[in-house]
Amino acid sequence: MDKTSIMDKTNGVYVSGTSTNGNPAFKGHCNGPDPIAICGMACRLPGGLATPDELWDFVMAKKDGRCRVPESRYNIDAYFSDSKKPGTVPTKYGYFLDESVDLGALDMSFFTMTRAEVERADPQQRLMLEGAQEAFEDAGVTDWRGKTIGTYIGSFGEDWHEMMGKETQPWGIHRISGSGDFVVANRLSYEFDLQGPSMTIRTACSSSLVALNEACAAIGRGDCESALVGGVNLVLAPAMTMTMQEQGIMSSDGSCKTFSADADGYARGEAVTAIFIKPLADALRDGNPVQAVVRATSHNADGKTPTLSQPSTDRQEALIRRAYAFAGITDYSETAMVECHGTGTATGDPIEAKAVAPAPNLGHTEAASGLVSLIKMVKALEHRIIPPNIKFTTPNPHIPFKQGKLMVPTEATPWPKDRLERVSVNTFGIGGANAHVILESATAHNVPSATYETRESSPSLLLLAANSSKSITRLADSYKAWVEQNPDKVADLAYTLARKRRRLPHRAFEIVKNGVVESVSQPVHVESGKTPSVVMVFTGQGAQWPRMGRELLQSNDVFKASIRSLDQHVQTMARYSIEEELNKAGTRSRVSLAEFSQPLCTAIQIALVDTLESIGIMPHAVVGHSSGEIAAAYAAGALTAREAMTAAHHRGAVAAMQERRHCNGPDPIAICGMACRLPGGLATPDELWDFVMAKKDGRCRVPESRST
Repeated sequence: MDKTSIMDKTNGVYVSGTSTNGNPAFKGHCNGPDPIAICGMACRLPGGLATPDELWDFVMAKKDGRCRVPESRYNIDAYFSDSKKPGTVPTKYGYFLDESVDLGALDMSFFTMTRAEVERADPQQRLMLEGAQEAFEDAGVTDWRGKTIGTYIGSFGEDWHEMMGKETQPWGIHRISGSGDFVVANRLSYEFDLQGPSMTIRTACSSSLVALNEACAAIGRGDCESALVGGVNLVLAPAMTMTMQEQGIMSSDGSCKTFSADADGYARGEAVTAIFIKPLADALRDGNPVQAVVRATSHNADGKTPTLSQPSTDRQEALIRRAYAFAGITDYSETAMVECHGTGTATGDPIEAKAVAPAPNLGHTEAASGLVSLIKMVKALEHRIIPPNIKFTTPNPHIPFKQGKLMVPTEATPWPKDRLERVSVNTFGIGGANAHVILESATAHNVPSATYETRESSPSLLLLAANSSKSITRLADSYKAWVEQNPDKVADLAYTLARKRRRLPHRAFEIVKNGVVESVSQPVHVESGKTPSVVMVFTGQGAQWPRMGRELLQSNDVFKASIRSLDQHVQTMARYSIEEELNKAGTRSRVSLAEFSQPLCTAIQIALVDTLESIGIMPHAVVGHSSGEIAAAYAAGALTAREAMTAAHHRGAVAAMQERRHCNGPDPIAICGMACRLPGGLATPDELWDFVMAKKDGRCRVPESRST
């Protein structure tokens, strides 16, 4: 098949970012490799971008992260010259991480590196540690230690190694582990205790997508169960930029004008990217979020071209064909867009000629550029929008836009209705290493949405955990502000904090109701590895109220199942339903009557014990007061649930009987015998009666026998 035939089959392809949902049904899954889920993503990008969501908003707002070379990198005035002489830098501008990103800082509470190690470590190691931590968190992964998780990191440049090579002071024992580029991946494997394959990939600008290709292949072979894939690029010194200027690939104004006629090279950019991937089936089984799906990846080399640095159209086409063949996809027209490497060079753009990379907004981030494109495409699939290109003006006349049916969107474009939720991401390295990735939306793979019903009046518990007292305080303030801005997402946050975060030693909690943080606990420090002792106290009759436990009946399956099991047993002894009584409103509720209150309270207490046990909370000691002793005996294992309910039922019945007696007065007492001796010579009760009826009077003089 000739070169143009692949273009003929596209029927119009957007060359920029995209997204989809609700497109035609997906075809051909059965012929390709097992799909790989992208579960977590993290990034640090120019323009002060710290999350994938911020990246998406930045691109959609058509912003540009271009800035002057920061003084924290090097003194640009000492190296700048527009003469293009060797040993000079042709522009004062580029794309750098915001100054708020401290390249020399690392949160030591999360990692085991010593101060000496941190001081000698390449900042790329430090930033990748933080990026990996955030990718794990975004994926809801907490149990990574000791697992066969692979680590594949794309890296480019040796600025730190060159800078430290000029150091006149002794390095100590951390020279190799601090500056060697191979250590970037190994450092992550060591600090996170990841026991799968660990490698740093160096194929220049295609490094991070080649890393993804290797990770997917390793998962397919069974070398690892999941993988952490990253790309990192920092511009710390001018030497590499000088070299690129001599190669003629640097933009004179420090700006990428991809696919435009005035493209004159690219602007160097910094980036830190990380994603966590695992087989789609495993992600669904483990409850990980699925942000997008990797359908297939492919990697090849240009071979012999006119020069080592010149790309090959034929080999890039062969690469794309191989990726689609590997995925079992035969109709290219179903793919809505191709996200290209698109650096903005006069040579590379026409050869690639397929799409627009993120270079116009963020510069060319070299080793990290492939994952920057991928993250942008994942968000495009999520939002179902093809993002705009900000610096496309006059089309490059050497690019066959009309023949190839290619379009460069300069405005945000809705996802084409006749296309699948599928995009391609293409990248190539200056040395000839190419990589291609086919992405599809989670919806295209029928990934279920995490939907559930919550009531606005239902309070939410936010569990906070950090490694220091200062961090836990900042965290509490941060989430309080987040809740104010996102009151409709509190339930999602509560779930994530409770089920998808590690239990760090400094802890606190917040209670949120109706979108407002009503209370914040005092932070506590929990000793690592020590489970706190729990004492359960069970109250007696008098603590009940109508509809108690109703919220748990509606929201907790364990609680509801326990109540219904107890209900079946009680109905063998009584003529009422526990569940029905608990759902009755105040005017109809009989919860204040003893024959109901005691078994109902006991049922609630037993169901609470069962619910707490289901999440691993068991008592070390129990205390019960009055009828609360019954549930306490159940919690202690002295009674079964049925025995406890039998005791509660009969105890309530006896208590009710006693209450009825007190309400109707005391029982009558029979007078069975009487006797008397009274004045007037009366010796029997009958004589008393006759005496009274005759109106007699027993008055007399005081007898002498009484006188003294």
